[in-house]
Formats: sequence, C-alpha cells, structure tokens
Amino acid sequence: MTMTFTLLSWNLHGLAILAPKPRARHFEAMVRALDGTLDVLLLQEVWSAAILADVIPWMARAGYSVVRLPGNAEGLRSGGLVAFYRANTWTLEGDPAFDRYDSSG
Repeated sequence: MTMTFTLLSWNLHGLAILAPKPRARHFEAMVRALDGTLDVLLLQEVWSAAILADVIPWMARAGYSVVRLPGNAEGLRSGGLVAFYRANTWTLEGDPAFDRYDSSG
C-alpha cells in the first residue's frame, strides 16, 4: 500500500541576532504552514510554554491536532519537537512514543 502525504519540518528557535522577534517568527511559520496543503507539521526546538501557547491554538483553528507525548509537561516537549497532524484526514493508532538518543559527538 502506498501512502502519500505532505510534511513540513520547521526550526522555530533561530539565533537571537538573526531572529530578534521570536513571536513574529512563530507567526510567519504558522502562516506558511497553514496554507491548507499540509498533512503533518513538525516544529523543531520548541522549548517554552509561551511558544506552545501561541502555536497550539493557531493549529487547532486550522483543523490540526497536536501529538501529545506521554510523561511530558506542556512546554517541556521531548527533544523540543512538536508534531501536528490534520485531524480530519489522519488518526493516530496506539500511543505515541519518543525514543531518546545520545547526540554527543
């Protein structure tokens, strides 16, 4: 069986010197992401509850659900990754999991 879907992965962190207005950066990401063509959106380096407080309502209004990983307080996402999926097209089967890895070089 072949599955086709559209996915966008976006790093929201950015260096302060290059992205001095983080909230504007988050809004820009949402505008680009919510053009109606994405099935899955992965946001990287989401480290604070303030970012989630902005992003989750925008995504919900656009018809996306957030993947909630077990054992994490809101705003303390595993690895800084937050995933959204188009709720009217996709469903999750089973419990999502996060596998940590050693990223030392």
